[in-house]
Amino acid sequence: HEICKFLGDEEKHIFLRYAIAKIKKLPTISDLSAENNVYNDLMKSFENVDNISFIEIAKKCIKYKKYDLAERFLKNEKSILVKIPQYLELGNWEKALELSLKSCDLNVIRVVIDKIYKVLEQRDFNEIFAKFPQAHSAVINYYKSIGKYDELEKYLNYQKDQEELLFISLENFFKSQTLEERKK
Repeated sequence: HEICKFLGDEEKHIFLRYAIAKIKKLPTISDLSAENNVYNDLMKSFENVDNISFIEIAKKCIKYKKYDLAERFLKNEKSILVKIPQYLELGNWEKALELSLKSCDLNVIRVVIDKIYKVLEQRDFNEIFAKFPQAHSAVINYYKSIGKYDELEKYLNYQKDQEELLFISLENFFKSQTLEERKK
């Protein structure tokens, strides 16, 4: 801290470079205790540094395949919107979805749903969203927007949402042009 002040350098840039250097030095297959030591050392060093970017550190951890360490640094970040892409990159779908729902931003929720949909099989997708009933209407709207009505029906059957299935059937009935389509 004193050297940074003497040289006139901004502390957070110096400490960010220091953190990246410590992360780089970790062996490719490091044990949990080594990662814990690095994490504790860095957190102790950051106590007197204002506005340190834990996201930048987490990104470097991901780059060097230190995923557990990345998640630990992400927990210290205050901004929800900044954390979401990192959790998506880590494949921590539930945490990304939980944070997007906390943001209450429909665009963010839709992006998270889209990313999860493109990566996972439908069965896994349905299992994750079964744990988050507050995302139910957003998932329904997502399926409708991409025109995957057969997958929407499977999702609603998985969720045991008979009421929504009825409304979709009624919608399809009134949209149909021919008698055969209406019978179907």
